[in-house]
Amino acid sequence: MSSKFESRSRMFRTGVAGLAVAAGTAGLTGLSGPAHAVASTLYVENVPGHLAGGQYHSLLISDLAQDGVNEVYATGDNGYGQLGNNTSGGQSTTLVKVHSLSGVKNVSAGGAHSVAVKADGTVWAWGLNDKGQLGNGTTVDSKVPVKVPGIANAVAAVAGESSVLVILSNGTAKSWGQLNASCAASTTPVTVAGLTGIATKVGAAAVGWRHAVVALADGTAKAWGDNNSGQLGTGNTTGSCSPVTVAGLTGVTQVSAKGSHTLARISTGTAKAWGSNHGGQVGIGTTNPTTVLSPTTVPGLTGVASVSAGYVHSMAVTDSGSTPALKVWSWGSGAFGQLGTGSTSISTSPVAAAGTNITGTILEAGYYHVLTTNASQIPEAWGMGGSGQLGTGDENQRNTRTDILSPEPLR
Repeated sequence: MSSKFESRSRMFRTGVAGLAVAAGTAGLTGLSGPAHAVASTLYVENVPGHLAGGQYHSLLISDLAQDGVNEVYATGDNGYGQLGNNTSGGQSTTLVKVHSLSGVKNVSAGGAHSVAVKADGTVWAWGLNDKGQLGNGTTVDSKVPVKVPGIANAVAAVAGESSVLVILSNGTAKSWGQLNASCAASTTPVTVAGLTGIATKVGAAAVGWRHAVVALADGTAKAWGDNNSGQLGTGNTTGSCSPVTVAGLTGVTQVSAKGSHTLARISTGTAKAWGSNHGGQVGIGTTNPTTVLSPTTVPGLTGVASVSAGYVHSMAVTDSGSTPALKVWSWGSGAFGQLGTGSTSISTSPVAAAGTNITGTILEAGYYHVLTTNASQIPEAWGMGGSGQLGTGDENQRNTRTDILSPEPLR
């Protein structure tokens, strides 16, 4: 084991015993090892799904400790318990620990709810539940994670505005909440009919405002739901209550959506975009047309390693072999500083976000903010901060990358 990992693991344990008491419970459940005190420096593994940006809140998974234990943290709006720390109402401008949740391999943040997939394949959700987005058969909100019944083979989960879509290890999917594949709401998981062969990895599914998209293992993509802005990529604006093939796409390795547009990363290192373009979020150099009905290559980007869609903006990271290497690119609305360029201007073409010291290709766009990590695996954020979703200790907007504050060590 490397000395760097050992050093980080020692820092992870920095603090005082008594986490269970400090967390407000006599004994944490769901932990795969002994409780840990919060680190004085928080590291985040450079793994897709370890950062998540919702509408007004954010989630992250801590670095993995030597015994396999990790922790989930949240910051931002908590009006419906979406921070998962056994409270509801108000907000937090710094990271708080999600109650009784460890062994987590990916997280996702929606409109006002959160979801996590554990290493054992179970799915846990918390927060707003008015449309059944917690999947537990009720419409009662929860301020702590609750187990979604009937799922033990989940690979990845993604939260939409009021729904959840989960990829299963057999290449199928289940959904619940306001948007499922039959255009009807459901408070329990429903199999997406007629959909098989989904790529079984984080990034192979995305949910926008009222549509969903998945990448298949054969490199094609399917989508369903609302299509008023062409976000299904079928060449028209006809919605579909069952999965339809996205036109002309091959080599798809990742998909992303938040609002009414969709992004795809192609195996050749290019990015495709389609759907609503009123803020320039498709990246074609203009806002005319305001809707792009079929996948279109985003000009000027090569060596794309990952993409992430915000509500009216888009992000990409180029890989270590590109020029410049490991660079964050953004386009669309910058009204809240979410492009990371230091300004609040709209850009209809990709522009480089300020700073170059990123690590890997982990990037997650929230609705109006963005999360990533720096070269030391310390999480960073920028964009809208009015609900504390940046985790910077205040409610200020940030127009360039800013370190997320580590949680205070427990005393």
